[in-house]
Amino acid sequence: MPVVARSRPEEMHVDQLPSIASSAAVALDDLLINKPGVHLAAVRELAHALASWVYSEGTGSAALQLDPGRVFVINRAFGEASGLQQPDTVDDLVRETRVVTRLLEDVNEHSRDAEQLKRLRGFCLALSRRAASFVHSGDDSELRHPFRR
Repeated sequence: MPVVARSRPEEMHVDQLPSIASSAAVALDDLLINKPGVHLAAVRELAHALASWVYSEGTGSAALQLDPGRVFVINRAFGEASGLQQPDTVDDLVRETRVVTRLLEDVNEHSRDAEQLKRLRGFCLALSRRAASFVHSGDDSELRHPFRR
């Protein structure tokens, strides 16, 4: 069976992001405290999700899939996380997201740069919070008839 090359990884829906980003933050925290048997699957999954949102087309230039929700969530996470550069433009957002994605992909059981792990953990926590508030922001936005429950 021939191997089919994909232009980008499979996408993750923003609804899945809060729990995955939170789990990644927990894994990074476990790594920071030298907990034995750290499972980094959530970190890999988060890196994969971010990579699916920022990808290279055939031209070699990066593009963010311009879903306003994704742009909002990622941008707010950068603004909330300390130690990471706050993007000013969409191009900056793409570049910084690619940097964080590479850093998450490079995390392994032997990673010992505590400052970098703390920055990544902070980003994961901010991403989880922002994604959760974005996902749940529309829950009660539907106007209901006053006589119906």
